[in-house]
Amino acid sequence: ARERLADLLAILEGAPWLFPSKMLWDGPTLGDYHTGSNILAWLAFHGMGRIARDVYGQTRRGGEWQDVARRIRADIYRHCVGDSRLGRRFFEGGNADGTFAPGHNGEEAFTPLAPFFGFCEADDQAYINHAKLAFTTDNPLYEPAVDGILWGSRAERGSGVTTPGQMAMLVANNDESELQKRLDQLRSITDLDGSIWWWPYLYPCNDRLNVRRRDWPVDTSKSEKK
Repeated sequence: ARERLADLLAILEGAPWLFPSKMLWDGPTLGDYHTGSNILAWLAFHGMGRIARDVYGQTRRGGEWQDVARRIRADIYRHCVGDSRLGRRFFEGGNADGTFAPGHNGEEAFTPLAPFFGFCEADDQAYINHAKLAFTTDNPLYEPAVDGILWGSRAERGSGVTTPGQMAMLVANNDESELQKRLDQLRSITDLDGSIWWWPYLYPCNDRLNVRRRDWPVDTSKSEKK
């Protein structure tokens, strides 16, 4: 862990305490400082700091790593959170010039998982607004025909809707009934055994009942409205 975290710190190019990144699963990351990738960097330093301190008794090293984590978290809120029509929100990424990379990529599961990691509270309004706007036309990768989020341009034949980003739909709910509808929606794209394929809709993503497992259709009876 010492070597890996040292390698990460060597990437930093002065302030801010945020890391550049190139790829997010199958697609390129957006912004000079991709939000989800830096949340994972925060998790690495925060988690290893606790292990070093609480398990191995390395108080000084654990404190140093947790101090790095605090700096990363502060700069994520400083450079990757900004104003939207709903109020403050997380963006897909922040730029060195103070602008933001819009939207929410279908491959990006790390921001939706931020409260699970302990990065923020589940009722953090910037977090909730990010999830709400992910499923609107504010997100250039949103595909309303299937209420899903693409991992690439809608013009790319190799693109489609991908499941990691869909987890955001479990965040932006005002009450139990909304959450139940979203859970039912997720169930409608699972296979018979309940598993969810990574890419439930492939190009052109225009038929909500055409749930796919790569090039093999799966059972869609659950999607039919009674």
